[in-house]
Amino acid sequence: VFKISLETKLASYVGSIKGLPRGFSTNGAIAEGDSKVIVSSSGSTEGYYRFDLNTLQAEKLTEGGTVFNASDLANGTLAFEKKNKEEEAPKEAVPVAEARQTLPTVQEAVVSNGLSVYPNPVREGFFKVSFAGQKQGRYNIQLLDGAGRVVSAQQANIGGKVQVEEFRLPRQVSAGNYLVRVSSEDGSYTNTSKLVVQ
Repeated sequence: VFKISLETKLASYVGSIKGLPRGFSTNGAIAEGDSKVIVSSSGSTEGYYRFDLNTLQAEKLTEGGTVFNASDLANGTLAFEKKNKEEEAPKEAVPVAEARQTLPTVQEAVVSNGLSVYPNPVREGFFKVSFAGQKQGRYNIQLLDGAGRVVSAQQANIGGKVQVEEFRLPRQVSAGNYLVRVSSEDGSYTNTSKLVVQ
């Protein structure tokens, strides 16, 4: 865990999270308010965990079953955010307390689009795309470079409620940042995810 100063933009090491399962990578994080943070993993479907920034002790949030891999979580809340922020906001802005009530839960934030790309980062020359809840049909999966050019593409025929497709990277793909764009053949669905290749 690193703490970033908003004034200097410098990070300082705080410590390691205790209580996470072995091999759990903390790829996504959401500040829940005060000192609580929820973390997810792009490589583990075991669950989501909440930890306290003061103690760095984690507890499992999800009960039974598996969860979707997540490599990125985001919201508008900062850890240790002052309670009187809404008083400083302009009149037309939504107060912080009200905005918090409208934010989706972790489960909704990760599962709402029904698509997961993992592992992220990619270390073994392939990644998987998990479809959940998309309508049946043909989908295009494209790997794009930083300039938006298609590096590689393949098609997937989705026939069930949950289906996982493997995407092998071409040999010429070098380490770096990429995008994975998944779109239905009829144009009714498009999803773009960030992907890091190491």
